[in-house]
Amino acid sequence: MEAAGKLLLEVLDIEHENIAAKELLAYVYGSKGDELHARQLLREVVGSPDASLTALYEYGALLLNSSPDEAINPLERALAIQPHSFEVLHDLATAYAFTGRKKEAIEKYTLAAKLNGNSSELFYNIGCLHEELFDFEKANLCYRKSLSLDPQFARPLINLGLNLNQAGKYDEGIALLEKAHALQPDVDFIFGHIIHGKMQIGFWANYEKDLERLKNNVSNGQRIIHPLNFLSLVDDPYLQQRAAEIYAQSRPHGSPHIRELNQQKNKKIRVAYFSADFQNHPVTHLTAELYELHDKDIFEIYAFSSGFKTNDEQRLRLMKSFDEFIDILSLSDDEVISLAKSKGIDIAVDLGGYTDKARIGVFEKRVAPVQVSYLGYLGTLGSSCMDYIFADHNVIPIESQKFFSEKIAYLPQGYQINDRQRVIANSKFTRAQFNLPDEGFIFCSFNNSYKINPEVFSSWCRILKRVDGSVLWLYESNRWIAENLRREAEFRGVDPSRLIFSGVLPVPEYLARYRLADLFLDTFPYNAGTTASDALWSGLPVLTRSGKSFPSRMAGSILKAIDLPELITYSIGEYEEFAVELATHRSKLQCIRKKIEANRMSAPLFDSPQTTKNIERAFQIMYSRYLDGKDPENIELV
Repeated sequence: MEAAGKLLLEVLDIEHENIAAKELLAYVYGSKGDELHARQLLREVVGSPDASLTALYEYGALLLNSSPDEAINPLERALAIQPHSFEVLHDLATAYAFTGRKKEAIEKYTLAAKLNGNSSELFYNIGCLHEELFDFEKANLCYRKSLSLDPQFARPLINLGLNLNQAGKYDEGIALLEKAHALQPDVDFIFGHIIHGKMQIGFWANYEKDLERLKNNVSNGQRIIHPLNFLSLVDDPYLQQRAAEIYAQSRPHGSPHIRELNQQKNKKIRVAYFSADFQNHPVTHLTAELYELHDKDIFEIYAFSSGFKTNDEQRLRLMKSFDEFIDILSLSDDEVISLAKSKGIDIAVDLGGYTDKARIGVFEKRVAPVQVSYLGYLGTLGSSCMDYIFADHNVIPIESQKFFSEKIAYLPQGYQINDRQRVIANSKFTRAQFNLPDEGFIFCSFNNSYKINPEVFSSWCRILKRVDGSVLWLYESNRWIAENLRREAEFRGVDPSRLIFSGVLPVPEYLARYRLADLFLDTFPYNAGTTASDALWSGLPVLTRSGKSFPSRMAGSILKAIDLPELITYSIGEYEEFAVELATHRSKLQCIRKKIEANRMSAPLFDSPQTTKNIERAFQIMYSRYLDGKDPENIELV
């Protein structure tokens, strides 16, 4: 090989533009691991219209991981020469996928699969693209095909397991994740996904041991749990920050976070809300009226929707609320950024963070001069990509600012916006309709089941034991949760029949259902958010326990915003004592109910116009600082 290299160099000394010699020398360099010189030579070779199929393919393959956008041209030229090359089709599809051209990538991968249907990785790649386009049925079929070709391939096991969990098929989903973990235990975040799946179904075997492992590994900087899943497990803002930082560092970063000035200052401040949840979803249940109330004389309001196209009432309402409603589901991050710049977006508000289907990638690449996190993700992103987070002094006290990479925009009357247009059905529900006893005190908690942990559940069981005839009414989020929690109740000495479960209802009926309950018992360390506001909007008192982190303090913030701080407790003992006191002193509970009714339309919690004005004032300050060339800073509104 050395001799060949010397000979080729001699040829090039004589014939500087000998394309064939340059190509052969590039392969010599490549065989020696000298990718830099190989790439330089192949760049010159493919500059010729007579470049060979091999040169075009090899150059594209070299660029695939580092510069996929540059790899597309030589690979497309190679495909024009040989349309039935599996390798060229596969790598061109991969380049398309890397650059966000997902539908074109699927097309080329599918053609490659017709030439070679025995590649497990190929079907995995096709599945990933279908998943990114939210076609989970096709994605899962591809993952199953991939696994039929290679049952030991961990990546399709993981993706299929996560999708099945998302679809509520936890038995198969958790089993697949555990199999993948056994095959490849060092896969990023997989252990945390397994724990989160088990929390969804109330399966708590080894809970304390697993939780300790999670905390230790996060503290040591290991990629063991997704930060969203971690929020519901620990009340420690430092560890939550570490988990977010670990995840942020694991992601492929875009271009540097440069805050470029828009070429022309707009007459109105252009604000774009980014969400995958512009439909019947808790985030939209809170924000729907916000978009309607924005001052359209000062602001232009855009929706950048990355979720499914639906025709539910919420989405149809939202589409009328924005100046422009833009579907970005099939667009790449770069295409979204180009679109936002063409619209002159000044402020981008992320309503998703690290939640499912959110488009954090566009924020990492800087989609707007000012970027703000709000409502959908209750913690720091641990990344320099986000300038601000909306909060209040209850959820992020001054001493906790150090645990956030974002600057805090403090809303003076509470961080949570609400929709006063939510309709409560006139249905006259009876206890019997929901298998509730004719008499006795009804505790309820319609929080998501993953928020229920052994400590919280043990506390609830102690409360039930002290209040004769009481029952606990819970949300039946899946077909395992009732059986598992009833077993846990029996283990704690509580008759399992005292746990009553109910499923999903349309929103108006769901809100009306709260009127049958007597007291909402909150979870800890991840409090109720939208659910707490739902209960209060329906007139039901919410008893919470407040801690140190944003998620463990949000129900306290909500209660303060409706002037009910007496329902905030700060220890598990205080929480239990007050629950029993309210259950056994109905007159005290009735006074609280009357206070809710009196405050419902006057207290800040449901004063959506004022909260909207506060948000707008913050937007104006953020934008003014940006125009003045000043870095983001904490904002205090008075």
